[in-house]
Amino acid sequence: MKNVKTMLVLATAIMAATACGPKKEAAATDNEEAKLVLYYSQTSNTKTVAREIATRLGADIEEIIPLKPYEGDLQATVERCRQEREEGITSEIQPLTSDLSQYDVIFLGYPVWFGTYAPPVKSFLEANNFLAGKKVVPFCTYGTGGRVSSVAKLAEVCPDAKIIDSYGLRGNRIDQAADEVSFFISGIAKCLLCDKKECCKEGEECCGEKKDECCGEKKEACCGEHQHADGEVCTDGCCDKEAWRELSAEDLAAFQAATAEFTRMPLEPVRVKNVALAGANRIYECTTKNREGETVTAQAYVLVPMGEGTPELTAVER
Repeated sequence: MKNVKTMLVLATAIMAATACGPKKEAAATDNEEAKLVLYYSQTSNTKTVAREIATRLGADIEEIIPLKPYEGDLQATVERCRQEREEGITSEIQPLTSDLSQYDVIFLGYPVWFGTYAPPVKSFLEANNFLAGKKVVPFCTYGTGGRVSSVAKLAEVCPDAKIIDSYGLRGNRIDQAADEVSFFISGIAKCLLCDKKECCKEGEECCGEKKDECCGEKKEACCGEHQHADGEVCTDGCCDKEAWRELSAEDLAAFQAATAEFTRMPLEPVRVKNVALAGANRIYECTTKNREGETVTAQAYVLVPMGEGTPELTAVER
């Protein structure tokens, strides 16, 4: 909890929590865009995050349901997913009850499998160009990471969607969902609630349809993972306000504490920078090995408490 409070200190919440429930029609005022939280969840982790987002935004919510559910343990899911990929099998889904044409903003949630969104979400995206012209906010849950790679794939598959930002949460930190979602929503609130014509004023961060007007020389004010006018998606290292720095003794100690029980891959920190993200306040650039034994770069997201507490590794992105 202390780690979560660390992140909440960094931003002022500007969204009020409101109740939500599954609705069939979008409801929005003249000054507020209609929002839908659409998600697939196998283990309920993604569902937990979806409900938090819908509650805080007062958004409609609907689940993507496969006709043949993914059942069994992790190994069974991996084997079925691998077989479907190799044989080109599509995971068919039930028809949605929501009319997506009535929504301006779609929060799209999924678990990360094989570095990208789960097959039922892939089926949804391939069925029709549902997201064209809409603001899209991807969110995901995962074992280690995959937010960056899955959002990049989403941008590739849906080039006409306006990806605002993205959020990810490790499954072993699902109890932090409520506070982290609050922090994340507060950070993108003006992109969701502002008038489209006034969204990108002088000196403000980029968002919405006016994004192309505040990039260029002002990239430092609209980066993170916000999409630029040229269609590219900024990575966390694109044009940062906070510069990378050499590792101090304290940086190294925090990294070692955060990764003490992480054995999935070797991580050697090279440099670090401070950030203000939901679930992380430092990003460590590291070297690691891929499956072929080649040296590659990875980014380790770490949440370092401001007071007492142990630093947490919250994601690893390659």
